[in-house]
Amino acid sequence: MRSARMALIFFLAIISLFAGCQTNDGNQGAFGSAQEPVYAAIPQQDAKRMKEELEQMKEVDAVTAVQIDNEVYITLTVTGFDRLFLKKIRKGAHERAKKLNQDAVVHVSTDKKIDRDLSRLEDSVKDRTITKEELKKKLDKADKDMKG
Repeated sequence: MRSARMALIFFLAIISLFAGCQTNDGNQGAFGSAQEPVYAAIPQQDAKRMKEELEQMKEVDAVTAVQIDNEVYITLTVTGFDRLFLKKIRKGAHERAKKLNQDAVVHVSTDKKIDRDLSRLEDSVKDRTITKEELKKKLDKADKDMKG
């Protein structure tokens, strides 16, 4: 009986040793999670320039901007007493952004949910983990959310 237990333990040890030595397949990273594919860069020159310009506004704490073709989606983070003047701040931000590129279609929002969504999209564009088609689809949804 004792030798049967020893044989079973030995057998389980050998099985666990082989199970632990399996190789990674090509779709997995160092920690076993699937790596995301890298997509082509989506130009963000106008968004970057507008973001830098709007960050200079004293009422604005942070700016998020994403561009697709000639459309630029911008969210502003406004806190404290300045939140009482959101409409005026959005209008001023829209005018300043539009001065940088008259041909661009500029969308400005101060909604926190949209800011969170655009922030994720901005990171995805920066990291090149989103296609142009996916970005267009998500920005269309954000545009609908901006309009109510």
